[in-house]
Amino acid sequence: MPFVEFFVESFVELKTMFKVIGIYVNTDKDADMSCAQKMAGLLEKYGFEPLLRCSPGLEECMDTVSFIRRCEAVFVLGGDGTLLMVSKLCAVYSVPVLGINLGRVGFLSEVELSELDGAVARLAAGDYTVEQRMLLKCTVAGEPLYALNEIALHRRTDEHMINVRVTAGGHAVDSFYADGVLVASPTGSTAYNLSAGGPIAAPGAEVMLLTPISAHTLRARPYVFSSRDTLRVQTAEGSGVIAIDGVQLSLCGADGFTVEKAPFTAGFIRVTDKSFYQRLNSKLSEWSVK
Repeated sequence: MPFVEFFVESFVELKTMFKVIGIYVNTDKDADMSCAQKMAGLLEKYGFEPLLRCSPGLEECMDTVSFIRRCEAVFVLGGDGTLLMVSKLCAVYSVPVLGINLGRVGFLSEVELSELDGAVARLAAGDYTVEQRMLLKCTVAGEPLYALNEIALHRRTDEHMINVRVTAGGHAVDSFYADGVLVASPTGSTAYNLSAGGPIAAPGAEVMLLTPISAHTLRARPYVFSSRDTLRVQTAEGSGVIAIDGVQLSLCGADGFTVEKAPFTAGFIRVTDKSFYQRLNSKLSEWSVK
């Protein structure tokens, strides 16, 4: 058999090798577990082995990692916040995720509840793809933190505006007074970055987006950097609060923090024919109406 044909056949076989599929449920969104039970029943119907894990809200439980390591794929029942948390943990172990929207808008989710049966049928038939999404690595005081959407620097509530200074590859980029600044991935371009006036980037773009938050100057504008760059963000005051994907995690010291492309990616299972642009326009219209 020619190598190319062997490779193609092997790839098709690998795509249908999912056996154990985890179901991670945010019980704040599915209190009676009815959606989770329906999901488990569908997976069993199509020959998969479901493994259930439930947790209230966005609290990461101690055994979440051991749960993920037992799975070959994870279905996430919840909103974007739940999917953000779980997908980053799954990325470390190269376990792809599929988001089922139980939230308000669900930018990251692949399917709605009404589409569950069709989604599982396509997965069983091998009619799916795994889309790799770039993550960001933020290093604060030597500690690595990872973001799927963005790293944001905010002024503290007792502060006035802060003087933000940004360098890329050791070269000065800009300095401005603002309420803060954020560095977003392409995935995060439709989240906080969009609200702050930043550009939208296609999911496969290898870029980092830097967007000032309420800058007190007409000159400060969003920047688009290559994923090969390393950004350093500092404040003249040596203060500020760092939030990773919307969760406050650290205080910004005098050295600030660096942002670069993470060494691993997050895999998202795609089982629908909706393009990124169809999904984007649909969700933005729905969000505006709500």
